Amino acid sequence: MDAGITLDSVAADVLRVSGHAMLSALVVGERDPAVLAELARGMLRRKIPALRQALRGRFRDDHALLLGLCLEHIAYLAGAIAQLGESIDTLFATQVSEAGVPFAGARDHLTTITGVGQRAAECILAEIGTDMTRFRTAAHRAAWILFTAVPAPVLSSVRRAQHGARAHRRPLRRRARAVREDCPRTCQEHQRADATALRGPPAVRQCRWDEQTEPAPEAVEMRESPELRAMMENLYAAMASGEVAWLSEAVSADEATLAIGTDPAEWWEGGRRVREMWAAQLAAGLGGAVFEPTRLRAYEEGDVGWAADEPRMLLPGSTPATVRLTAVFRREEGTWRIVQSHASIGVPNPESIGLDLPT
Repeated sequence: MDAGITLDSVAADVLRVSGHAMLSALVVGERDPAVLAELARGMLRRKIPALRQALRGRFRDDHALLLGLCLEHIAYLAGAIAQLGESIDTLFATQVSEAGVPFAGARDHLTTITGVGQRAAECILAEIGTDMTRFRTAAHRAAWILFTAVPAPVLSSVRRAQHGARAHRRPLRRRARAVREDCPRTCQEHQRADATALRGPPAVRQCRWDEQTEPAPEAVEMRESPELRAMMENLYAAMASGEVAWLSEAVSADEATLAIGTDPAEWWEGGRRVREMWAAQLAAGLGGAVFEPTRLRAYEEGDVGWAADEPRMLLPGSTPATVRLTAVFRREEGTWRIVQSHASIGVPNPESIGLDLPT
């Protein structure tokens, strides 16, 4: 994360075609955010400005080495999965179950169920086989998949094995809900009810299905945000280099955007006004200022976040000053943008308001 590259904040999956191309380019030595962003394909090209911002960082050769090893390992795993898939396909095409049923035919028959694909069908056959005479009814078969769990022994090592068995049954449970003959709801409705339907004992689970209630939304807690921390560091770098374009992209265009500066007259409302004034101040001498972070921290909760710092500001030919900076961010179409910023210079209370207050 110290590389400052936040590609995952823009691209939903960084290992698909566009993301993989950008990561591969970083590995071979490309560092220009504009060139990297142009590697986007399809719908992601609509986010090229956000990609330029996300790909701006401090990517070094040691980062390239580690990233290259990760990509090689992912390629190896993908090849291993494909090889195993081919082996499973061969097994299903040539083998017959203990009940005399060809595995391929049983799998193809299961895929006619809504929500069951080829791999899910293979998982079901691996778990329950093809001999259905061991189950009295279809409801018993679905109940076995849904509610059977390995008894929990005392040994912690076996407990871990039990958790693995539960994880193995999760896809089967989801598919079993789709084929319950006594429930009128669709497969999608069952999946939305998963969060609440599996929390109580079996007697409660079944009646909860009939309530048709939506699961409660997951609680979101404020947490440290490496993305916003990197964005603040990129903000300092843009100020030092005078990159007006980056600053404009970092500021929200919303009319409620507000920026407050150190001068009493520096109160700017509206995204366009903030962008214009920041560009004017860079041209007037603020460009080239070096900011050394001292207390930088950043947090986010959902699509809102904030950052604060007390950097030392060094302007060419002037005395260093300590500035207090705060910024509020909002995620807009997958990209963090500044909606409020405040800069001030600390003045002792006796000098500013005439009171010596506790600090």
